[in-house]
Amino acid sequence: MAVEADVKKQAEEASELYSRILDGLEGYYRSDITFGLLAEMLRVPVRGLIEFMQRYKLPYKGGEGDRERGLAALAKIRQTRTS
Repeated sequence: MAVEADVKKQAEEASELYSRILDGLEGYYRSDITFGLLAEMLRVPVRGLIEFMQRYKLPYKGGEGDRERGLAALAKIRQTRTS
């Protein structure tokens, strides 16, 4: 029973972190905050945020259309996650 409770708690915490990262990245694409500030606000290492973005092939702000592509990709991730 205790192990099940621990596993459930860890799963909930991971899900909350995942949601926080998605919300944070949406703010990143919609505003002028820097990548480093985003990592600090989310309380995750910059490297962890980089790996998350690489895993989901999310663009870094820097070129024409990166914001729109990033927001579209986040919407797709959220849709897949709730399905």
